[in-house]
Parts: sequence; C-alpha cells; structure tokens
Amino acid sequence: MENSLDYNSKKEGSNIKKNLDYKDRIILSLLVKDSSISLVDISKVLGISVTATKKRLAKLKDRGIIKQSTIKVNFDKLGYGVLAFIKMAIEPQMREHVITELKKIKNVIELYEVSGEYDIMAKVVVKNVSELRDTLLTTLTKIGGINKTSTMIIMKEHSCNLEKLFGEEEHE
Repeated sequence: MENSLDYNSKKEGSNIKKNLDYKDRIILSLLVKDSSISLVDISKVLGISVTATKKRLAKLKDRGIIKQSTIKVNFDKLGYGVLAFIKMAIEPQMREHVITELKKIKNVIELYEVSGEYDIMAKVVVKNVSELRDTLLTTLTKIGGINKTSTMIIMKEHSCNLEKLFGEEEHE
C-alpha cells in the first residue's frame, strides 16, 4: 500500500470546506467508517441517485482524495501476536536502498519517512518477541545502511474517529 504525503508539493488549500462540498464530505465520512458500504446505501444517505453518487466517488478518486478502499486486518487472529514500530537512522546515501529492501520484508506492513532523530519508521507484525528479535538482529542487519534502530512494541491499538476531519457543518 503506497500512501505518501509530499510536504514539498504545493498545498491545494488547507480548508476542507473549500475543497469539498457537503455531500463529498458525507461520502468520505461514510467510507472512513466502512469502506465496503454500497453505492446504493451512500446514495440513500445523500438523497441522490446511484449514478450521481458514482460520479462524485469517481471525481474524489480522480482528484486523488480517495487513494484506495481497504480493510483492517486483525493480525492477532492470524497468529501475529506482536505489532511494533521500528525507528531507523539511515545513512543518507542509502535511503532508497534501505526503503527498497524494507519493502521486500513480509513482516513490514507500513513504512514511513519521518523527521527528527530517525529517518524511517516501519510498522512490523510478527508472531512473538523472539521473531521480532530475529527481524532486528538478522533481517535488518543484512540490509546495510541502517546506523541505529529503536523499537517500540505496540501494547494496544486504538481507532480514532477520522470522520471528524470532514466536519459536521450543516448543508450549504
């Protein structure tokens, strides 16, 4: 899943109300809650036709506002009992190499370039702490270009209410 924020690009405007009308914000709110919601159900909430809803959805995708629809996996139910973040300090000239190699590791499920003391943060899923140790001491050391790591085991994941980003404004 490629999900990048480009902080060097021109901002298209930070005011969500300017960029999205009320119905577009409702569509986003509904999809954030449940990405498998049907066009029929979205159109009923909006009070418009399925065709009009489909056109709005297509425009949101064309504009890059909706990147993809996805699911949330319960890794614990699949036997992966440990989620962790691994922060990595990288040699600058090795950045692309490290990123390419990290993407090849099956246990790396998310990857971020970050600012601060570390350059990259990976979210990993493993069966147990022993497998996490092997990932750190064996898999990552083979990559080269990683100067330092810091690992944080995720004790509990909490979901946030993303639809609040789209506002609760009244009809316009």
